[in-house]
Amino acid sequence: MMGIEKNIHAAEEFLTAEQVSRDYFEGKISYKNVLKLTREGGLPGIKPGKHYLYQRSALDRWTACNFDTPPYAKLRRVKF
Repeated sequence: MMGIEKNIHAAEEFLTAEQVSRDYFEGKISYKNVLKLTREGGLPGIKPGKHYLYQRSALDRWTACNFDTPPYAKLRRVKF
């Protein structure tokens, strides 16, 4: 069973903060602000070492929940 879980996680695509800034925010939010949002709990990310990594599937769920909200509304958190 453990080998199957490893393969599922190995197949998952991870992005860096710079890639998130470019791909999800079209460069309108800098990678430094992406990191700040992550530290504050606004963006789903993991920190396995020195750098944050972002699962594409978790970001897709986050964008589905938050990109339709008005700017004055609070960000919704997504569990991954």
